[in-house]
Amino acid sequence: MHKKAPMSHNGKPGTDRDPGITLAMALPQRVADGASTIIVEAGAQTPAPGPQPGAATGTPRYAIVGHAGSGGMATVHVARDLELLRTVALKQLAAGIAGTGSARLRFLREVQITAQLDHPQIVPVYGLEVAPDGAPAYAMKFVDGRTLEDLLEEARTAHEEGRHDESCALPMRIEHFLKVCDAVDFAHDKGVIHRDLKPANVMIGPHNEIYVMDWGICRLFDRDDRDEIEDAAVAPVTDASGGHATEYGAVIGTPRYMSPEQAQGRSDELGPLSDQCALGLILQELVTLSPSIGGGDAQQMLVAAAHGRREPLLEYGTRRAVPAPLRAIVERATALEPRRRYASVRALADDLRRYLRGEAVQALPDTLWQKALRYVGRHRQQVLLAVVGLVAVAAIGFALLLQRHERELLAQQQREARVRTLVDALAGQGDRLQLRLMRLQGELDALATAATHLLRHGQPADALLYWSQDYRDPAARPPDFGPQPGFAQAVSLAYGVWSHPPQVAREAVLPEAQRLYNLLPYRNELFTEARSTLGDGSGASGVARFVIALESGLCVHYPGVASLAADHDSRNTVGYRNSIGHRGALWGAPYVDAESGTLLLPLSESLRTPDGAALGLASIDLSLDYIVHNLLGGSDAGDGITVLLDAEGRVLASEQVLTGGAGTDGALRLQPFPDPALVEALRDDDLGTLETEAFGDTATLAYDRIQPTGWILVTRMPNAQLYGAGGR
Repeated sequence: MHKKAPMSHNGKPGTDRDPGITLAMALPQRVADGASTIIVEAGAQTPAPGPQPGAATGTPRYAIVGHAGSGGMATVHVARDLELLRTVALKQLAAGIAGTGSARLRFLREVQITAQLDHPQIVPVYGLEVAPDGAPAYAMKFVDGRTLEDLLEEARTAHEEGRHDESCALPMRIEHFLKVCDAVDFAHDKGVIHRDLKPANVMIGPHNEIYVMDWGICRLFDRDDRDEIEDAAVAPVTDASGGHATEYGAVIGTPRYMSPEQAQGRSDELGPLSDQCALGLILQELVTLSPSIGGGDAQQMLVAAAHGRREPLLEYGTRRAVPAPLRAIVERATALEPRRRYASVRALADDLRRYLRGEAVQALPDTLWQKALRYVGRHRQQVLLAVVGLVAVAAIGFALLLQRHERELLAQQQREARVRTLVDALAGQGDRLQLRLMRLQGELDALATAATHLLRHGQPADALLYWSQDYRDPAARPPDFGPQPGFAQAVSLAYGVWSHPPQVAREAVLPEAQRLYNLLPYRNELFTEARSTLGDGSGASGVARFVIALESGLCVHYPGVASLAADHDSRNTVGYRNSIGHRGALWGAPYVDAESGTLLLPLSESLRTPDGAALGLASIDLSLDYIVHNLLGGSDAGDGITVLLDAEGRVLASEQVLTGGAGTDGALRLQPFPDPALVEALRDDDLGTLETEAFGDTATLAYDRIQPTGWILVTRMPNAQLYGAGGR
């Protein structure tokens, strides 16, 4: 294997760290050949206790006496060591995947890395073994205790019952957390990142000893070959886990405790700073006793994690804000951009210890006034002797200063709370639109997959097809052809219009048309999904047209129209040329429809064979007017003015009125947003606030970028309205 230069805590090249972990990418011969049978089930006949000379030739060493837990990859047993007469935990690769090479290598990597992480807070490994069925296993220390997740549940129960339990009080919870930080920092020094840090993976022993468990998806972050056995897809992210269980696939980890880069699937960028973000989310949960990332299901949590959206830092039950220094530590450790986090987990732990000692923290340096207060706290007697003659005057002045400071602090907290409410309302509105667009994109993907299958393997249907010349002949048109609500010309909603270029014989494309006719149920499902995700209850779908165009020249257009030219060739259109070379769904730029004069938003996906050859294109054009009115009509931003911008910062809609139009040359004309500072702010963060005077008064802008279209949702609220009559 090729090795990179040693890495420092922040993932940058350095020379002062132990190279750490080594891996053998094949199972040891003793384990691979199954020559040593070392596990027996409980109740089976076992040799007498004590050293067994035959252990190396098949004599059982471990007797399974109980079940500790199981997951998708492995099962953990409670076992008895028949040689050393001790209880151990025996982790065995699941039988269903034991024969899979990638699973066995992943399992071997887990035990090799865990065994080399020799630290008091990392569970020790006793040995690599093999079960009678050939599945690899390893023995490790049996920890008879509870998880940090159990401790959090006990703390919540104690708080709700109004009793004080020292074993789960905040100081004890932070003490446990600092031990976890020490273990993770040690692993980072060895070049290992955990990638699945969460309360359920931290064990607390009966004497408050801490063990960081389950290194099953850990990774060496300073190796060129670190992905050679990476992340075989076991299951996609689903709602069944509730965001607590480890998920595998393009995004791997536990959604509730993922860093933004991990939730976005940027695996190559993961390093110690990603683990630090997970620790910051755990710290927030330890302080507030509430999940750091909310959401009803794993998909919603994944979206929130990808955008770095956390729940407010409020005390459990009282809903009071946690102390500002502690809040600053959490916010820095969980910053959206890794470069804004602490340089290392050790720096995070050191800052938390400063907070516990009552010192200023790096995440929130003291003001001059705070430094003075700390000095007075440490030198009470000297200060008292120095000011004893001025005690009366000083007491009055000091009281006035404190009162003013408290008023300013209270006013600042109220302003922050109002801005946070504005941002949360806008983010919720943006999330709903984003999920709806992604659902519609999923339906088009399913339709494209079905069309590809029908073209390659479908049976032709003996169905009535209406060609473009039929539509131009009043006597041959479909029976439902005529004016329809929402369309600028007469159409047929029941039948499409089939066409091919004059140079292509109909007999050449007729079999493809007869096979694609069976796509009708998928088309109806697409329109049904559009009505449910974008509709306003009127029954309209918001889909202006749906087209399938093939490389052979065949084209079907829904709804059926009579305006297709006799020499129409979809392969020569700009949309077809721009999309046919793109893999996966593609959201195009809005354009002005030449027939209706309205703004349309195109979504397309190419049809491809398994070997990548292009068959054609499936596309839908959505009415931007329809989408925008349904979006802005249900604004959550109170009395603020909501504006929708395109990815370039140009105004698509404002106050439920579309502002785009066509110029004299037919091109789309959009006005830029009045404050260009908004586009600059979006370069640093996809969600946030900005103060502006571009509208004649001092106002606050809240903004949120909508994926996958790249739109920008903006709410403008005058400060006088946001903060009250006094403004700021």
